[in-house]
Amino acid sequence: MRFIGIPIKSLRFLVIITAVILYNGLPINAQIGIMNTNPPSVKWQYIRTPGFNIIFENSIRNEANRLAASLESIYHPVSSALFVKPGRTAILLQNQSVISNGFFSTAPVRAEFGMYPSQDSNLPGLLGWTDMLSVHEYRHVAQFRKSIRGFNKMVFFLFGYSASGVLSHLAVPEWFWEGDAVWAETILTDGGRGRIPNFGMLMRTNLLERGPFNYNLQYLQSFRLNVPDYYVTGYYLTSYLRKTYGNETINKVLEKTWSLPFLPYRFSGRLKKFTGHSLAMNYRMMISNLNTTWEQQLLGISPTNADIVTRHRPVRYTDYEFPAYMSDGQIFSLKSGIGDIQTFVVFDSSGTENKILNPGVTNFNGYPTAAGNKIAWNELAFDPRWPTRTFSDIKVYDMKSKEIIRITRKGRYSSAGLSPDGKRIVTIEVTTGLDYKIQILDASDGTIIETLGNPAGYFYLTPRFSFDGSKIIFIA
Repeated sequence: MRFIGIPIKSLRFLVIITAVILYNGLPINAQIGIMNTNPPSVKWQYIRTPGFNIIFENSIRNEANRLAASLESIYHPVSSALFVKPGRTAILLQNQSVISNGFFSTAPVRAEFGMYPSQDSNLPGLLGWTDMLSVHEYRHVAQFRKSIRGFNKMVFFLFGYSASGVLSHLAVPEWFWEGDAVWAETILTDGGRGRIPNFGMLMRTNLLERGPFNYNLQYLQSFRLNVPDYYVTGYYLTSYLRKTYGNETINKVLEKTWSLPFLPYRFSGRLKKFTGHSLAMNYRMMISNLNTTWEQQLLGISPTNADIVTRHRPVRYTDYEFPAYMSDGQIFSLKSGIGDIQTFVVFDSSGTENKILNPGVTNFNGYPTAAGNKIAWNELAFDPRWPTRTFSDIKVYDMKSKEIIRITRKGRYSSAGLSPDGKRIVTIEVTTGLDYKIQILDASDGTIIETLGNPAGYFYLTPRFSFDGSKIIFIA
């Protein structure tokens, strides 16, 4: 006897092997890693709505109430394009960590939101931090619910969420999971990373400067070339597939793939069946479409004149970020790349690069700054007992004395903007209750010089001193 062309004996063997592997399978997360445990002093509460159980600590009740209404409003729009109705989902709001992230997990099924907002304006864009997380992570919930069908549904009933989650991710490439979630952010809101030029900058640069990479290099990336991650690749490819063939066709591909997720190359085979083109061919067509669009956008644009500071061409790709002039005319930057751990460097007038130091575990929720003869940055600190509780402190390096000073301890600071004379730092303190305060600190010892009020409850981004040090400039 045969089942869908597979001998019953072979199918039994396959099911047994799959069961053994998946019974102890790992939980599937949108980002690897779970935020572990909170201190027992954190008292949890919850709000129950038709679609969600929202679990939170009491100090962020107002935000939890707002999110409850917001999540209910996106329940149908986020899942409808996948033709699925997810059941009630647990959403855990983590307010003890300073790591700006979120993830979806199948063990148990839930989404966790790191409530400490990112200072990177290129991440949420026009959206609020938790609004972006809501759409993105709930799209993962809908994707997973969609995957519970056919053979995978049998695995789900026999071995639970983790086992079916492993098969779901093995069957459909990671670029689709993340790219489709970014597509949802973009198509269903006024923001989303797909609308932010910085998000696709590297892919656009590679295409216009180097020409297209093949599919395998673009997806699997490279140790030699700087290739964007699967969020970027997935967004453009998913958008192209949905725009070209429509949601119904893509849903047929997904349904047939997840019904028999153990078959090799099932996704690419179903894609060719329902679109008439292989995965590699669809990728090439997408690249051709992007190239035409981006070439047209360049017409009539004249780049401004610029002086090249770094003249060498390393074999391995290298990034120089957050450049700033020092008082002696040198240029400060953070250097990193496939061959370099994060390093603070300066360039003299001849373009010669000199290493300053390697910072610790950095938290660039505000980016390093340099002024006078000092450098300031945010660095992560960890609670040795409660892994979920983390801190973000400010460190200062004096280039004259060659001394590193940690001016705060167990803080929750975003950003570290030095004044032109290097004597003050403007920063943002974010409490566990999500109150945002702009503070001016003494750069030598962290003493609070002034705290600026925030009666409207704005979220602040990247405060900096003006060139003469008389004003503070920030985004609210």
